[in-house]
Amino acid sequence: MSSKILCIDVGGTRIKAAVMSGPLGINELKMITPSTMRSLGWLNGSLPKIISVDHWAGMISKISDDYLEIAICVPGPVKGGQFYRNDRASVPRNLQSECQKYAKNKKVRIYKDADAWMAGAIAFRKLSHKTLKYPAIALIFGTGVGLSAALDETSIQSLEITELPIPFEHLAEGSGCPIDKKWKVHDILGKQFFEWVDNHQKEWDYDRVRKEYSKRVVALFNDIAPHLSRYAGNINTLIFGGGNAEYISISHLSEKCGVQIKSLYSRDSEVNPDVVPLVGLYELAVTGKPSITVV
Repeated sequence: MSSKILCIDVGGTRIKAAVMSGPLGINELKMITPSTMRSLGWLNGSLPKIISVDHWAGMISKISDDYLEIAICVPGPVKGGQFYRNDRASVPRNLQSECQKYAKNKKVRIYKDADAWMAGAIAFRKLSHKTLKYPAIALIFGTGVGLSAALDETSIQSLEITELPIPFEHLAEGSGCPIDKKWKVHDILGKQFFEWVDNHQKEWDYDRVRKEYSKRVVALFNDIAPHLSRYAGNINTLIFGGGNAEYISISHLSEKCGVQIKSLYSRDSEVNPDVVPLVGLYELAVTGKPSITVV
């Protein structure tokens, strides 16, 4: 009997969920329409309220109670199988314990969102009978920036932007914003950038926003790639996804980064992009891979 797993992607703007069961195929994935609801995170910047099960339990209860496990991905570090964040949002928070209130006697697995996207990208490529060139990194752009790396299709290494021992010199120069604190990287490519754009709509049309955003992504890649090459070798593939990936120019990245580019975001795709991290969660849970390896 195939596993039925409730997969939940908790994002800064939306929460997406679906019950997944295998074996997975492209035709089955085309039929999946995740349940969604708006998150509180974008409105008030409060990550604990994004993560709070009380906020989204109502949506989950309407999906189905026919599942054996829960797999959740969250926008931040996961350590020892538990969501952990100890910065402006003032956590850690026991997410597994909260989930048990709504799903008694069911195993809860917690993963970082970028790892789920990476696992989803690998799964989609395999289902499409295509391969990725490794090492590969996934950059996920939403309320902030998520990062994950894969040495091969079975080895996903989780990375946290704020824990990388690099000064982000290219990003600081490209954006004109000093990186005095590591979380500034999230602001330069996340919600603060788009809030600023919204307040200057007359000067910033879609093409200008896309050009500026793509320039910042290239700068971020140029900061990250040399650090990762120390243990992974030269990066061969850059995967990007997330809600703000629509503002990235594939041709610009291909020209400037010199690596294979794979987008997980496309409004023209036959498969809903929201399904990608849910597939990744399913694959991570079924294979029983550890929740995180901090590099």
